[in-house]
Amino acid sequence: MKSKILVRSSLAVGGYLLYLFLGFPLIHLGYVERWLVFPDTYLKFNQPGASKLDDDQSVASPDAPHLFYRADSVMMHQVRLVDSTLTNQTNVFPLRDRSKLTVECTFAEQPHWRFSTQLKDSLRVEPTTYAPAEQLLVLSDIEGNFMALRGLLLTNGVIDTDYNWTFGQGHVVVLGDVFDRGVHVTECLWLLYKLEQNAEKQGGKLHFILGNHDLMNLSGDLRYVRKKYLQNDSLMGVPYEQWYTPHTELGRWVATKNSVERIGDWLFAHGGVSAAVARLGLSPEAINDTCRRHYFDALDARNQSKRIGLLFGPDGPHWYRGYVQEEASGADVSKVLKWAKCTRMVVAHTIVRSVRSGYDNRVFLVDTPHAQGISEALLITSQGVYRTTSTGKRTPL
Repeated sequence: MKSKILVRSSLAVGGYLLYLFLGFPLIHLGYVERWLVFPDTYLKFNQPGASKLDDDQSVASPDAPHLFYRADSVMMHQVRLVDSTLTNQTNVFPLRDRSKLTVECTFAEQPHWRFSTQLKDSLRVEPTTYAPAEQLLVLSDIEGNFMALRGLLLTNGVIDTDYNWTFGQGHVVVLGDVFDRGVHVTECLWLLYKLEQNAEKQGGKLHFILGNHDLMNLSGDLRYVRKKYLQNDSLMGVPYEQWYTPHTELGRWVATKNSVERIGDWLFAHGGVSAAVARLGLSPEAINDTCRRHYFDALDARNQSKRIGLLFGPDGPHWYRGYVQEEASGADVSKVLKWAKCTRMVVAHTIVRSVRSGYDNRVFLVDTPHAQGISEALLITSQGVYRTTSTGKRTPL
């Protein structure tokens, strides 16, 4: 009897050690951000510079390229490390050669994360309404955390390690706030830019719906921008306020994105569409058109009219918190869904410890604290709705 117990104990210990052994390379390679060791105890790989903004220790450091348009040329600025010295590399190309340009993104701390992308032939405003998707992954509030973005996409079968789109005709929704707080904002933007093209070639779709931090950067509100970027702009000789204007590739691209979208019978907005916004009587398409006209002057636009003030204020789709804080009533949810001709909605913007639903499974909350190692997403399939983690674990909701 004792020998059987010893054998079982040895197997258990061996299995646990093997489990730990597997965790180290997965964390180091960036497939997962944390690995459970004991209940509520994790091994973690901390992304460089990922501390809280009020303890921002980031400094000038290498960044992905930024493209600026002039009358007949394209200027590519990039802060790089050359012979142990940070320097700005500037290249000027004829505008006619734009489509031949390649953007290279590298990572000194994780060289295997490297990727490149071609510029899109043209940029177009995204539709507001889409047919149902065969599978739909929703994540939000990446805030410059490239490791979290890459990890969620990898473990949920959206991409492979070479960033090829492997999600077929599925859709991925990035529900706002790619900007601020992290130190790989530019790389996150270029990855979404790349995957948007790759997805469409496979019949899939990548949606980037704008959040409050995305708008803040477009309109010059720099309260949450890391010191890295504010120091890099001196090296580049271009003020940060000019990095995402209509005269830049990334600024133009971000401005094609919507504030509200419908996919099948699901409604998506970063903060959520409030009952007050629904009462305006605007269609989702009209909300997008109205907001897009003011993406680059959102700070000033709020004072133009009550309608604009509402759309860009605390009850607007980028800033609203009523569903997460449960300030909205069940009747409000019903009115908004009826207005949108949807049955369920997904919101982000306000942190929850885990992806969950509320209001009788009609509202789904997806903003988890990636910087703390808790990266989750919402997976919607024909078989059901699931919470999915950076390890790929799925839990029905």
